[in-house]
Amino acid sequence: MYGIPENLTYGEELILEKIKPETLADDKHEIYFNRGVAASQAYAIRFGNLKPNDISLTEKEKQERKEWLSRGLFEALCKYIRQAKGNGWSIRAELYELDQIDVMNVFKEVKDKGADVQIVYEARKSVTQTKDNEDTLKATGFIVNDGVTTYGRKIQMEFHTINLLYC
Repeated sequence: MYGIPENLTYGEELILEKIKPETLADDKHEIYFNRGVAASQAYAIRFGNLKPNDISLTEKEKQERKEWLSRGLFEALCKYIRQAKGNGWSIRAELYELDQIDVMNVFKEVKDKGADVQIVYEARKSVTQTKDNEDTLKATGFIVNDGVTTYGRKIQMEFHTINLLYC
């Protein structure tokens, strides 16, 4: 795409022949990039402008969209969290948006097995994300801002990060 935002035009297809990305996983490192915002145009062309969890979609259609967007990130993240097999394991996460209820369910799963799970989340007053985060925590069986497992962060978070540690 070329031009100014009000007048974009399609150009010639860009073909990158000499670039070969590394595999997503190897014995030492794993790097995953979901498609997210960067691929919003491609998503809209491929699937229309329906959200991946739109109520009009079948479960199969929802799953297809989620897999396309994830590119393996969701599966790798859940696998990583599940390494906390119980007592003696700890996981720390600092999350701005708790929108992925399936990921939050995995945190709850390992907590229920005895892992020490602590989650810091966005909790500023008058920020709509705070209510969404607290609704997700409740829906997945966590106690909101209990100071043991969940911590509402009431100052602006500088980064949208996830920091997962295990030992």
